[in-house]
Amino acid sequence: MRVRFTLNGKAVQVDAEPEARLSDVLMHHLEIASMRQDCSEGRCGSCLVIFEGIIVSSCMIPMFRVLGTEVVTIEGLFGSRDLRDIERGFQSTGFEPCRYCAAPKTLLTHAIISENTRPREEELEVQAQAVRCRCTSYQHFLEAIRNAAKQRRSRTRDI
Repeated sequence: MRVRFTLNGKAVQVDAEPEARLSDVLMHHLEIASMRQDCSEGRCGSCLVIFEGIIVSSCMIPMFRVLGTEVVTIEGLFGSRDLRDIERGFQSTGFEPCRYCAAPKTLLTHAIISENTRPREEELEVQAQAVRCRCTSYQHFLEAIRNAAKQRRSRTRDI
């Protein structure tokens, strides 16, 4: 089946089986460098993407659902002010995720603070659990998200 969709702001098309996983297609057919897949059950968060504006595990999305949609990976943020806000927030905290989880943690942070630059603590704690990696502490990740949100608030005040 030919699937046309928007990936990181660009129209793409790919031939894939309807039941193929979006994560597999992104990794193997479209060669998205940041794409990782570990559990293939939507539990680990390593394959997070923004699908139609919502952060989801791409291993849970069959290609027949992707037709005509918009998908954003971390590559879609490269060079943007939004990514710089997150990088500054992470750096000011000394937060350094490993290569395995850096992309999904950055994308998750983007999704959280794009929706609300003042996320409620309870919501933040639940959302931050979406990416499971032991390279950094959970509390350190929460602090990094809060600092990225501060960066975003200060930038958007200036606009």
